[in-house]
Order: sequence, then structure tokens, then C-alpha cells
Amino acid sequence: MQKRPRKYAIRAFLRGGERVMAMIRLATCLACLLAIWGCLALWYRAPGGRALKILAVAVWAGFSLLALPGLSGPHAALAACSFAAAFGASLAQMGGLLLVVAALTLTLLRPSSTTGKG
Repeated sequence: MQKRPRKYAIRAFLRGGERVMAMIRLATCLACLLAIWGCLALWYRAPGGRALKILAVAVWAGFSLLALPGLSGPHAALAACSFAAAFGASLAQMGGLLLVVAALTLTLLRPSSTTGKG
């Protein structure tokens, strides 16, 4: 009986530049979800009246629409960093950044993850 060479499915499916393109598509999809979430969060949490909320959502949507095509261009790192900084600033403005940091801290430092016996 002849043995077949063992191949990993992802390596057989994606080669070289195709892996890079798949990662770019994944990052773009994630940024799209964050942009949509940011629009909804600004609509419900932005201070001020209806006109100010519409303005905040329009500015965020415009920035997101300008940053998303940049993720697949030659300046992808700059676009990703600027989008991450703007998203972090919007979280900090709404007070959600503290909640995210607290949740990550509790998740990473829960008692079951410690190695010593107490």
C-alpha cells in the first residue's frame, strides 16, 4: 500500500501570495464590522441631540470608508494603525475602553490561569 504525503488543508489550499490576500480580506472584514459597530455605538452613545449624532455617525462612516480601501493598498499598515487609533479614541470617548480593558484583564488574570498552588 502506497502512503500519501500528509498535507495541511490550509497549505494545500492557499499558497504564498494567496495567504497574504486572505489575511488582507480578513482584516478588511474585521474593520468593516468594527466600522458598523462604531456607527451604531456613536448613534446610541454620542452626546447631544439628533443633529449632532447624525454628524458624528457621518464623520465616522466617512473616515471608515476612506480607511477601508487603504487596507489593501501599499500603505496598509498606516491605514490599519490610523483606523485602530480612531477606533480606540472613539471607545475612550464613550467610556467603553475601560470596560474592554477590564474584561481583558479579568479574562487573562482569572484564578484558573495561575500556575502556582495557593
